[in-house]
Amino acid sequence: MEIKIENFEGPLDLLLQLIEQEELDITQVSLSAVAEQFISYLETIEKKEPEMLADFLLIAAKLLYIKSRALLPELEMELEEDSIDLARQLKMYQKFVEASKLVAEKFLSDDFAYSRPLAVYQKLVKFEPGRTLSAVKLREVFVGIIKGLDNIARLPKKSLERIISIKEKIKQIQNLLKEKRSFNFSELTGNINNRTEIIVSFLGLLELAKQREIILEQVSVFGEIEVRKF
Repeated sequence: MEIKIENFEGPLDLLLQLIEQEELDITQVSLSAVAEQFISYLETIEKKEPEMLADFLLIAAKLLYIKSRALLPELEMELEEDSIDLARQLKMYQKFVEASKLVAEKFLSDDFAYSRPLAVYQKLVKFEPGRTLSAVKLREVFVGIIKGLDNIARLPKKSLERIISIKEKIKQIQNLLKEKRSFNFSELTGNINNRTEIIVSFLGLLELAKQREIILEQVSVFGEIEVRKF
């Protein structure tokens, strides 16, 4: 992209180079004109590359920062430090640009892929059966190998018990309340041997009480819990 302003005409990289080498005064550069030309340039191209936009924004932000510092005379020392910092970052940016070009060239070249050399401790094993080896003999060899292996320990089988969900338990409680207006918690869990399901039953009662569908009443500590319709 070519930049054309009052005291400079050329590519954006050259503008940065001149500022970096202090051959061009940053205060004499119209950054708004540079930005307008860049926007006009973007309007002329169909495919806008994100890398190009990122590079321009980085450079423009740094130039704007340095120019704002240069316009404040009481911050001349900080300006000098910022100029040095900008020069350092521009040099780093140039290195990344050159490195990206080198990587792209390597990627497109024929010698991009390299094979890993064989380590000393690795042995190159080849299976080259003789002409006399038949499928029957090969099977006999494999059977012998398998017989020589230790017996595989069989883990004991254990069936997994299905755990009822709170939603299912709430449905059971609601069906039970259709048959009777009240019941005790022990009636609900009397035939249950699974501790987890007992906990789920209690949580289901709490949820229904929260929804104001039932009333829970316990006369004494650790006493029976009575469940009634609300």
